[in-house]
Parts: sequence; structure tokens; C-alpha cells
Amino acid sequence: MGTLQGEARLALRLAGLAALVWVAWRLRMTLLVLLLSAALSALLAPVADRVSTWSRGRRELGAAAALGLLAGLLVLFARLILGPLGREVSRVLAAAPAYARLATEQLARLEAAWAPLPGDAGLVRLVVSAGLAAVERALGASLSMGAHAYVILLVPVLTFFFLKDAPVLAETAQRALPEGLWEPLRMAVAAAAFALRRSLVGLVCIALVTWVLLWVGLSALRVPNALGWSALAAVAETVPYLGPLFALVTVGTASFSRGAQTGWAVVVLLLAVRGVVDAVVAPLALRSLLRLHAVVVVCSILVGTELFGAVGALLAAPIATTVASFVRAAVRDSSVKLVPQHGADRRGGRSP
Repeated sequence: MGTLQGEARLALRLAGLAALVWVAWRLRMTLLVLLLSAALSALLAPVADRVSTWSRGRRELGAAAALGLLAGLLVLFARLILGPLGREVSRVLAAAPAYARLATEQLARLEAAWAPLPGDAGLVRLVVSAGLAAVERALGASLSMGAHAYVILLVPVLTFFFLKDAPVLAETAQRALPEGLWEPLRMAVAAAAFALRRSLVGLVCIALVTWVLLWVGLSALRVPNALGWSALAAVAETVPYLGPLFALVTVGTASFSRGAQTGWAVVVLLLAVRGVVDAVVAPLALRSLLRLHAVVVVCSILVGTELFGAVGALLAAPIATTVASFVRAAVRDSSVKLVPQHGADRRGGRSP
């Protein structure tokens, strides 16, 4: 009987998990908007609180000032980076046919040197088919995300109301939850918010240091549009494990178009900057955060990419750290509340 009950509970838990995954997949755009709004709220909360204090408690003014600061930074970034980077990417795309012909010749030579594949399954044909399939999937995902791009316009609106009505939302949640559950949940949410803010700020610091170092290095190597390529690599560096590989492929490919010597110099520069960031910057910026195993981080990136595309890849590691901090704080608080009560029962002579 006990075995049947255990199997039934396990089946119910698996069914609940499957239902949760299905709902998350169906509502992925809604979840993306909520996640972006919550992340921006956690990042801008200190600015909004400071302005609200200066304006004698006018939280709407603090929320507007925080969003205005973010908008100014985005406009500055667009003016400095996107134009030159777009021109350089256009130059690389214009040279893509020549690179494709060169790659085809090299693949044909490789196949001639080794045993040819049977039938029509040539090495060139297989590589081209795989490349076309990858491009088709990327374009399909981009069109699917673009069809719902209007939903992203709700992010600043939700962020404004999160910043403006944070005390009201907290009071409403306190009234809705049971009395004994509110305090542990409040402490866990505070720990998760701190982890999310510290993680986002740490990633911004890592991106800025990477940007500056690469900008100086690429400028010294006389790589065109050093500012734009360093910014692209800096954004990629915020994605653990997979981001540096993307930066190495994109920036390295563009630099090899300037010559082999320049290309290898840029590859060495990328590896050196990555080493400095891992050894010095990351431990200082993320020192108080919960360390997650590499398997957990990579799996979170894969899930985030599958659900939300590039934005999910960027936010996967901070959200995974936030969820882990929330769970750890909730478990720690519940254990602290239970242990003294258990000890008091033992000292009072009562059975636990």
C-alpha cells in the first residue's frame, strides 16, 4: 500500500511539473515581459528609492527618473555603437560569398584527400545543408519573436508600476498570504532580489571592463570599428561558457578578414581579456553570490534560449542564481524556525 501511494505521489509531481512546463511554453512571451520587468525593477530600485527620498516620498517621480536614466543610457549606446557596428557587419556580409567559395574549395580538397562519401552525400552538400537548416531555423525564430515584439513595449510600463507601487504590492501580498508564511517569504524574496540586483550589476561591470580592455586592444591592433566589436564581445561575455565562444567566432572571423596576423592577434587578445575577467573582475563583482555548478548554468542557458531566444540566454544565469538564492533562503529560514522549537520541546520534557 505504501509503495502504491509513493508511486502515485511521484506520478502527480511529474504531471504537475509537465503541466508547469507546458504552461511556461505557452505563456513564454508573458513570462518574458514579467521577467524583464522584474529584472529592470530590481536593477533600478536604488535609483528610484533615492529620487523618491529626495522628492519627499513621490514614488512616481522616482520611477520616472529611473526609467529616464535607463532610456538615456540606451540612446547613448545606440548612437555610439549600433551605427558603426552595422556598417562593419554589412562589410562582412558583403564578403560572405567570397568566403563561401573559399570554404567550398577547401571542403572539396579535404574530401578528395580522404575517402569520398558514398552516393550524392558529398561533404560540401552536407555542410551546406546543415548551414541552410541553421539559417532557416534562426530566421523562423526571429520572425516568430518579431511577430510578438509589440509585447516588449509593455516592459517599461510594468517596470514603472513595479517601482512606483512596490510598497502597495508588498502590503497586498502580506494580506493575501497566511500570517506564518509572510515573514519567511519576505526574507526569501529579499535575498532573491539582492541576488538578482548583484548579479545584474556584476554582469554590467564585467561587460564594461571587457568593453574597455577590448576597445583599447582592438584600437592598438588597428581593427576598424573597434568600439562596436568590443561592445558586441562585451555583451557576449555576460553569457557564461557560451558567450566567450560566440565572441571568439564573431570578432575572430571579422578580424581574420583583415589578415591572418591580425586575426591571431585578436584571438590572443580575446583569450587574455577573458583570463583577466575570470581571475580579477568576476570574483570582485560576484563575490557574495551563490555559486552554481556549470551544468546548472549551461542547462539554464539552453532552457532560456529555447523559451525566450537571445534575451533568455542573457538572463538565464542571473535568474538561475536568483531562484537558487530564493530556495536557499526559504529552506534556511524554515530550518531556523523549526530547530529552536524542537529544542524547547526537548528541554520542557515534551515529546517532539
